[in-house]
Amino acid sequence: MAEVSPLEEVVALGTDPQAMEQALQMTLREEEELQQQIGRALAESVRATAKGEDPTTLTRLGGPANLEGTLASLDASIPTLQSVYAGAGKLEGRIAETRAMADVVSRRVREIDLARSRALEALAHVRRVVELRECLKGVKECMAREDLEAASDFVHRYRSSGVGHADGEDEAESSAEFKMREESLSRTALEELTRAFEARDEDKILKVCRVFAKLGQPTEGVSRLLRYRCDQLRRDVELEIELTSAEEDPEARHDVEYDPSHASGGAGSDGNGSSSPAKSYLDLLVHLLNQGAAVVQRTSSVVRRHISKSKDLQALVVSSIHAECDGLITKILRSFMERRRVEERARMIISDPSRLGEAMRLGTTGWIGNEEEERTEAIQTLDAFLDDAALMLKHTETYNQFIQGKRADLGMADNESREYINVVQELAGYYAVMEKTYMATAIDTALEIEGVMERTSLPPATSRSGANGLSAGAEGLHHEDDASRGKQVVVSTIAEDAFFVVDKCRDRATATGHTDSICAVVNHIVQVLEERVAVQLQGRVNAIRSGAQSLGLQGQEQFDRLRAAAFSQAQQALSATQGAAGTGAPSKSKTNSDSKQGGDDEDAESLRSPETTLNSLALCIVYTNRLRATLEAYADSLPDDRRRRHLKECVDGFLETSDLFQRTLNRGLDSLTRLIKPRLQSRVQSTVGNPGISFELTEDEYMSQNESNDPYVWAVLQTADDLLNETCLHLDLDSTQQLGVRVAGVTADELMAAVVQKRFTAFGALLLDRQLRSIVKFFDGRIGADARLRFRRLQQITDLLNLDRVEDVHDVYVPPSSASDTTALDKRAVKRALALRVDFKQDDIKRLKI
Repeated sequence: MAEVSPLEEVVALGTDPQAMEQALQMTLREEEELQQQIGRALAESVRATAKGEDPTTLTRLGGPANLEGTLASLDASIPTLQSVYAGAGKLEGRIAETRAMADVVSRRVREIDLARSRALEALAHVRRVVELRECLKGVKECMAREDLEAASDFVHRYRSSGVGHADGEDEAESSAEFKMREESLSRTALEELTRAFEARDEDKILKVCRVFAKLGQPTEGVSRLLRYRCDQLRRDVELEIELTSAEEDPEARHDVEYDPSHASGGAGSDGNGSSSPAKSYLDLLVHLLNQGAAVVQRTSSVVRRHISKSKDLQALVVSSIHAECDGLITKILRSFMERRRVEERARMIISDPSRLGEAMRLGTTGWIGNEEEERTEAIQTLDAFLDDAALMLKHTETYNQFIQGKRADLGMADNESREYINVVQELAGYYAVMEKTYMATAIDTALEIEGVMERTSLPPATSRSGANGLSAGAEGLHHEDDASRGKQVVVSTIAEDAFFVVDKCRDRATATGHTDSICAVVNHIVQVLEERVAVQLQGRVNAIRSGAQSLGLQGQEQFDRLRAAAFSQAQQALSATQGAAGTGAPSKSKTNSDSKQGGDDEDAESLRSPETTLNSLALCIVYTNRLRATLEAYADSLPDDRRRRHLKECVDGFLETSDLFQRTLNRGLDSLTRLIKPRLQSRVQSTVGNPGISFELTEDEYMSQNESNDPYVWAVLQTADDLLNETCLHLDLDSTQQLGVRVAGVTADELMAAVVQKRFTAFGALLLDRQLRSIVKFFDGRIGADARLRFRRLQQITDLLNLDRVEDVHDVYVPPSSASDTTALDKRAVKRALALRVDFKQDDIKRLKI
């Protein structure tokens, strides 16, 4: 049987790809085996050649026999080389056949691929034609029975089938007809949507919007739906504005809260989506915000569930309704300010605060009464307006947070209407200005009807306020066990009334959530407290100082009578100060003293007493610190860092206000100390400072005196105790302690002035040390550790006088730690103190190096 070449085998296999592949694999294996055979033959030839030797070498070695052996070896390798040559030729032929076979295979594969692609194209054409005809038929039938949603299903089916576009003439005609039907369906859907909007058929509106989504036009349907929702909301609100402008009671006030989670309807809406007239602008604003939030949530849900989950469509919903609500809020706020004549009233109040009553009467009738009644009515009207304005700002701020949250969830940038921002800022500005007017007027009214009231003062150690002055008990925040350790003191009602007004304004401002408004009101609170309350109390402290100066001019005798006269002069100065303050009306105390006797006279006397003034200042410090702490806690709760820092900077203004009250209180305590000082000075000069009293004692004289029969010390301490008990009887506990510190300082200064005029023996110095210990112990029981600090200089002098030798000064003397240390003796004072000892030589003192 004749041998068949691989090429002939391939041709014989025809177009069977699998058989051709098998033949190709067999040929490759045969080729690999042939190459291995050739390699083995070449290796054998090389080894045979290596066994012989180079003829040149053999000749050089000089042997013809070797040459003949080499030739014989070459002759023996010829058959092997011939076999290798023949195998190489055969391999070359097989390689050529393999290459030819590969070309045939490649050509056949290309032909098969081409045939397959043509078959697929033909199949796709058939499917496209069938799909197009079916969808076209379905669209015709559905449109014939006006079933738009089913027709859109066929359009969506054809678009999503992925069959491509037709090329044939018949198919092109069908495709053109299908496109025409699609356009017709889109026009019909627009007409149906318009009719659904007119009929307010929510179900039909939703169906038609789904038609647009299936037609590949979701934005068209959603935008028209949003336009319809916004038009509906606009018509509703504009009607409400007209009705409210025509019918609203200018002083009506309804505290309605804004609920962003309100799912449907709103204030003034019924079950069918229509609304009844709002009763006030505040109700109208709440109605709009509830409706706007409901439209956002309802439309977003509809779009997400029935049309598309695309974020772009959700962003379109939020941005469209946001823009519409911004415009409507602007209209409501503008109408509110025009109807209430806010700008005109604010201008009148700014130009002249005394025209508050006239400003509040604008646009109203029926105010009949005296000046006091009209002012009360004006304050109440202003208070009602501020409540409405604050609630409006609160609702707009809540609306801003709601919209910003929605936009942030969708990755949208903030885009508020400039007109909306301007009108909100304008209302916030008017609110802040009129809030200041309300505070100032209300506090002025409280000053005119000022009286006295009792409060419980707690020891400073139990105070929870953290401020100098009245403890937390003064705020009514004490426990029953604390109350048993405190005492009842009298304060002016101005502290309570003024801070009641301030707290109300603070709460109203923080309720707005509008940081700029809060900061403005905080600044106004600081200003009003300093210009109204602090100035009033400063005038009374100045009256105390005036009484103290008058007392100093009269001399030192008959102290009790002169002190009573000084207080009477303080009362007269206080009346003059109140008249100079320009309150415009007599105080409650003065009016009562002119018209009533008995208890009213006692209240007026108590109101003008220094103790009441100082107690009121201490209470103002506590209330100011509490006010600052409350606002700082509110600032810490703000999520935005910039707003938090801005508010805290404004709240820091209360530090200066608290410091102002503290400085005024300190001046008052200093004035009381000056009232006490003459009696103390007189007692010290008549005892320790008496020229007849000597400290040049012998041992027997020293031993004859003890603490129980020392008349000088007990006379000084009894005088100090009587003065403190009398002065601090109605003074709060913390001020009592501060006054005790001052009295201790005065006592120390007077004793030191008397001591440096004396001469001392060693036993006289011992007596002075014992007397000083008794005095320090007395004041230590009243003012605590501060007593030793007040008597430190005198104690150093006593320690120096009790030295055995001048050279021992370094054992007791501690130099001042700094130049500002005034409680330690300097070097000159040490030498002057040593010079008071009669047994210390002046030369030793002069030679002393400190």
